[in-house]
Amino acid sequence: MSSNNSETEEEIERARLAEQSERYDDMVSNMRNVIVESNGELTNEERNLFNIAYKNVAAEIAIGEDRKNLIKESEQATKASFDVVRSYMSPTDPLRLGFALSYATYYYEILDERNLACHLAKQAFDDALAEIDTLTEATYKDSTLIMQLLRDQLTLWTSDVPHTDESHQSEEYN
Repeated sequence: MSSNNSETEEEIERARLAEQSERYDDMVSNMRNVIVESNGELTNEERNLFNIAYKNVAAEIAIGEDRKNLIKESEQATKASFDVVRSYMSPTDPLRLGFALSYATYYYEILDERNLACHLAKQAFDDALAEIDTLTEATYKDSTLIMQLLRDQLTLWTSDVPHTDESHQSEEYN
C-alpha cells in the first residue's frame, strides 16, 4: 500500500469517527483531504461521507450575531469546497453534481439568495449536459439521477422566484 493510499484510508477512518461523534467540521476537513489526495476519484462510500459532512455542517442553527457569523463562515467554507470540487472533478461526476445541488440548496434555503441558487443549479446542469456523452457506464445512473434532481429543483425554484434583473448575480460563481 502506498503512502498516499495509507493517508487516504486514515482520513476516511477519521471521517467515519467524526461522523459517529457528530464532529462534522472535522469530518469536512477529513473529506477535503481525501478529495485532494485522490485527485477527485472517489468511491461511493467516499462520496457519501463527503455529502454527509457538508450536509450536516450547513444545518447548524444559531441566533443573532452568532447566526450571522456562522452563515458567513459557512458560506465561505462552502464556496471554497465547491471550488475544490470543480477543480478536481468533471461536470458529470456524481459527487460534483450532488455538491452543486447541495450548494444551490444552501443558497436557496439558508441565504435566501433564490436567483443565485437557480443560477448555480442551472450552471451545474448545463455543464453536465454538455459533457453527458463522456459518462462512463459506472457513473451514468448516479449522474443522470442527480441531474434530474437538479432539474426538478430548478423547476420548483423558478416557479417561486420572480423574474428580476440577473445582473445582481456574482461572476465569481460562473
